[in-house]
Amino acid sequence: MDQATAISIVSAGLAALALGVSALTAYLTLLRAGRLRATPPSIVFFGYDFSPDPVAKVFLRLLLFSSSRRLKRIESLYAEIEHAGVTETMSFWGYDAGNGLTPGSGLSVSHDGLAANHHFVRAQHSPDFEFLSGEYEIRVFAKEFGKASHSQLLKLKLELNEKLASTLKRRDGVLFELDPATGHYFGNARPRDT
Repeated sequence: MDQATAISIVSAGLAALALGVSALTAYLTLLRAGRLRATPPSIVFFGYDFSPDPVAKVFLRLLLFSSSRRLKRIESLYAEIEHAGVTETMSFWGYDAGNGLTPGSGLSVSHDGLAANHHFVRAQHSPDFEFLSGEYEIRVFAKEFGKASHSQLLKLKLELNEKLASTLKRRDGVLFELDPATGHYFGNARPRDT
């Protein structure tokens, strides 16, 4: 094999490799659907909305984002709270991304993401809900436009001690903050604004 033939073969191989890398890059950035994802919330709040009667509420500060370059369109979100083997659904969703609280009824999420306070409230027709001491597991689910079912975005666990539970019994709130070093949430009482 002469030198010109060897150079042609190497050049063709490099061109094929470059084409393969370009095709893979296009797939990963432009064509792949990706998934809707959420970061662990930096804060979680247990409390009540008053409209006019107290209704149990949870809000989480989190970032929603798409794992690909394609936009994700959310039809709805809801949260489940499990305590002592009983699961409660917080079906009313609203969010505040800095422009005031908006009822959740569709949201576009990009690769860059959307950081917001996501509020989940029990439906007005639901039976009363009391925050009792013990461990809580919170799960957040999303329904994307065009998909048949909801998918779980996140799951986290919190501990509500007796002192904080008594705060909630008075209809005040409890704010849990994430300690980034340990990954645990630590709660403190928050008096209700009057």
